[in-house]
Amino acid sequence: MSHVMPRPLAGLAAAGLVAAVLGVPLLAYADTGTSATPSATPESAGAAKGTADPSTTPSSTQEEPSAETSAAATPSPESASPSSAPASSAEPTEPEEPQTASKESASPSHDALQPGVALDGVQAPQSEAEAAEPEGAGARVQAQAEGPTEAGISLTKTASPSRVSKVGQVITYRFVATNTGALDLTNVAISDELEGLSELSCDQSGAATLAPEQALRCSATLTVTQEVLDFGDIDNFATVFGEYDIEGQGDYVGANAAAHVSVVQQPSIGLKATVAPSGKADRGDRLRYAATATNTGNVTLTSARITSNLQALDLTCQPAARTTLAPGASMSCSGVYRVSRADASRGRVSATLTARAEQPYGDPGDSSDDVTNSRTLRVAVTKPASSSHENSDAASSGASGSDLADSGSPQGSLLVGLFGAVLTAFGIGLIRRGRRR
Repeated sequence: MSHVMPRPLAGLAAAGLVAAVLGVPLLAYADTGTSATPSATPESAGAAKGTADPSTTPSSTQEEPSAETSAAATPSPESASPSSAPASSAEPTEPEEPQTASKESASPSHDALQPGVALDGVQAPQSEAEAAEPEGAGARVQAQAEGPTEAGISLTKTASPSRVSKVGQVITYRFVATNTGALDLTNVAISDELEGLSELSCDQSGAATLAPEQALRCSATLTVTQEVLDFGDIDNFATVFGEYDIEGQGDYVGANAAAHVSVVQQPSIGLKATVAPSGKADRGDRLRYAATATNTGNVTLTSARITSNLQALDLTCQPAARTTLAPGASMSCSGVYRVSRADASRGRVSATLTARAEQPYGDPGDSSDDVTNSRTLRVAVTKPASSSHENSDAASSGASGSDLADSGSPQGSLLVGLFGAVLTAFGIGLIRRGRRR
């Protein structure tokens, strides 16, 4: 006799089996999910994230078991009874634990979270300092840090006049030092190492103190000397320094400024020359030459000398040749020259005297930058006496109307003699004819 379990009892047993099949894995998964660490593999994180998808409902989770389990868990219409309600009501709450475990396994570690930064929809907590700082305090600190806390100073230097050319002119320099920073400056001082500059006179005596945008004004003078003119343009720097203090830390700031003054240099040399006698000279006469060279410019000339194109003219100078001439200074030279036969043949003596000197910082080996001046003196010379006698013979021959009477020509003399002889014979013949009558 076969024993058949009543249908109500069979349905209850089936429900218990379903609960046992589903409950044991879920409990085990919940235990492991609470201890999940960031070392979870991407596959497990992806699986958990799929389980935690909000679009998934508890009913869809219940439909995941295999077909055999579903067939065994589905009772017939006759087996439906109130006793199966507790098993079915517990099923929707159990899948929520895997959802929590899947979020923890899919999220990064706690160290990766930055305070106040949202990650995957989770707002990370702020740091204690940020939490304790009142709103707006950070903006005030930043404004203080970016405020004007630097020190600075500027300097200007001007010169008047800006162009000089004479000894004794006075150049006035003016200096203005201005505090361009946001801190007070102490021990502010202006200095200028220009040689010959007077002591600076300032509107604050001693070590000056300048508040922001306050200025220190000073002035000084320079008298132009011959050395200044010889040197040329004036270019130099003035400097200013000031001290400041920030929270007990001292330091200094400084600046410099330059001014330019043009120096007009006018190098030149004058020359006067004479010769005596200045009239007509004869061969062997002595001609006395004298020359004076004067520095007519505004700068010093060096290596001054006077030279001549006549090699036989030996000049003696005072001061000695190749001397230094300040503006207005002179040197004189003199010498004697004897008229030569060649001068007599030419009928004149031509002497060129030249004054030459080096201008400041000129190149002694380059004559192109020398300062020069020249004078040429000419003296007429009587030609030799032999030349005068021949000229007189030629003049008398010309007066006789004979084109052939060429002084100094043997043929001309012979013709003149023959012509005279013919005239003499003709005259004698006329005389004899007269006596016969």
